[in-house]
Amino acid sequence: MMWDDDSGETHRATIVGVTRDFHFTSFHQAIKPFGFILEVDNGSTFFLRINSTHLRGTLAEVEKAWRKHSPDKPFDYSFQDEQMASLHFSEERFQGLFTAFTVLAIAISCLGLFGLMTAVTEAKTKEIGIRKVLGSSVAGVVGLLTKEFMKLIAMALVVAMPLAYFVTDKWLQQFAYRIDLTWSIFVLTTVLTFTIAFLTVCLQSTKAALANPVNSLRSE
Repeated sequence: MMWDDDSGETHRATIVGVTRDFHFTSFHQAIKPFGFILEVDNGSTFFLRINSTHLRGTLAEVEKAWRKHSPDKPFDYSFQDEQMASLHFSEERFQGLFTAFTVLAIAISCLGLFGLMTAVTEAKTKEIGIRKVLGSSVAGVVGLLTKEFMKLIAMALVVAMPLAYFVTDKWLQQFAYRIDLTWSIFVLTTVLTFTIAFLTVCLQSTKAALANPVNSLRSE
């Protein structure tokens, strides 16, 4: 192939190897053509694979060789892993913030459910006692108390799922290579949501269902 250097002079270059595609920009851009060109007497950038065990001594030897062959050019270096990490810093920071706020939102939601269930069981203490006296089982009482909460959570998911799909799809469109939003992601989200909510409300409802009905009906 023919290659034009920085001065505009054309050189004949021989291809000695081809690598797989790799990212050298951020994930917001598609992979572009990239070539490693060895130009005689025009070395400006070199990629070196070095052993990090003796990093300081290795860099000193590299600088010594650079001063010998290119005394008129400054010796400047950077580490490729740091360069790549800087390209994805914003995504990693967003991931950390999103994870933290997600955990915080789940914790607040669970505390709210627990508090609401506590208030409901307190208001229905005598009703629970009467049902137990009349032969209702613990599972029946728990199901009665959690049924309404599960309906509310189902309604919330119906509203939240389309919005989550729209926002996530818009965010993924920023990337050149992206995953597809499949139904399995939302099924897993639904199962996890119901599981966390059920365990939260089940704790308090089971405690109320196991209470002795004599204590709640003593004043009647």
